[in-house]
Amino acid sequence: MEIKKGSDLILILRLEDIKGRPLRVNDTAHIKVYVWTANKNNYLVFNKRDILTDGNVDRIAIPSDFMNTLETGVVCYTYDYAVWDSAFKHTDCMYNKVKEVVTDLLWENCNFNEIPANPINYQTLEYIKDLIEAERLERVRDVKHLEHFVKCEYTDKLNEEVKRSTQVDIEMLNRINSNKELTDNAVKAVSDKLEAEVKRSNEVDIEMYKVIKENKDGASEKIEEATNTFSNALNNEISRATTKENELATNLTTEINRVTAEINTTRDSIGAEKDRAKDAEK
Repeated sequence: MEIKKGSDLILILRLEDIKGRPLRVNDTAHIKVYVWTANKNNYLVFNKRDILTDGNVDRIAIPSDFMNTLETGVVCYTYDYAVWDSAFKHTDCMYNKVKEVVTDLLWENCNFNEIPANPINYQTLEYIKDLIEAERLERVRDVKHLEHFVKCEYTDKLNEEVKRSTQVDIEMLNRINSNKELTDNAVKAVSDKLEAEVKRSNEVDIEMYKVIKENKDGASEKIEEATNTFSNALNNEISRATTKENELATNLTTEINRVTAEINTTRDSIGAEKDRAKDAEK
């Protein structure tokens, strides 16, 4: 198709991704299109904001004044685009590609000396637009870095802290269960000894009764002696059992205090990590 001087041009873009599949401008992080004809060093530049993306195809509306700056020749364009790719997280988090396309359009500039006119000097305007676009990309890049930190580094650290806290809870539960088992065993041992003492006391009572029945003379002295023996043995057992119970209570209190301190330390660590993450997000 031939296009003559004075005509505007709707340039339909045929973009492809790395695998040769159709690509739309809105799917890119940023894109630049360079339009040229016979002289590749004389070109028009269009950024993502200049491209019309509504409808079924992406296209660029090029005014006739812009086209008049190009020499006669086949219309070609080179597009330089980037898409977000976490594989390049150590640079700009974007994959870049450049491709050249030759169209079936022939631009016919009617200047006899083949030197194109340049009625519009839009370099300053393009420079300002480029500054704005660079600022926008920088902010988007910062957001991507923050998202990567939240989804990867911060989440991994939080999971590790939760795992460590869970292990501490399990260890604390195991120790509590172990102490409970020791306490139950000690109580059972005391109970067994008390039952043995009661049994022995009953035997002493029976023996005392027999002695009284068989020989009443001197029975009072024997009864008193047996009573004193029983009382001393019972008091000794009660004193030993009380000492053991106090020792168990002291050990249990010490373990509970240690576990409480570990829980407080874990809670403070999680709180500090949350505050650090909030500061990073700001």
